[in-house]
Amino acid sequence: EIEGKSPRQFNMSSVREKATRLLEGVSAPFVLVAIQECERMNIITSTITNSVNQLQLCLNGQLRFNDVLERLSFALAENRIPDAWTKVAWPSNKTALNWFFDLEARVEQLTLWEERFELPLPLWFALCAPIAFLNAVKVTSARKDCIMFDDA
Repeated sequence: EIEGKSPRQFNMSSVREKATRLLEGVSAPFVLVAIQECERMNIITSTITNSVNQLQLCLNGQLRFNDVLERLSFALAENRIPDAWTKVAWPSNKTALNWFFDLEARVEQLTLWEERFELPLPLWFALCAPIAFLNAVKVTSARKDCIMFDDA
């Protein structure tokens, strides 16, 4: 079911172009987090797309199986998240199919955030690196209250 459903890649030059005017404002830390999340999501989706495409080539007899593709094949057959995907993504105990549906929802929410760089609510769902978001909250609060970041 995953084949042919890989979420779209973010056009990073377009994302950065839209973000440029906002990097001087109060929301700059959140805009930076959104840019970083788009970059991370591109790594995740390209890893999935490449591995699924290679696996399909193997199944069609156009490419030889290797250990990595064999592990990928077994993981997907058992509805487990392949190790190659979890290395670049977030930890999860979900089945591969449910994890993939989660990925699609995360991309959808991140797309909404990236379109206007306004924080969608709830945001927790889309974050690959929630620590970066929490640091953006600290920086924004510290600036608002004129407090040194280390003291925030």
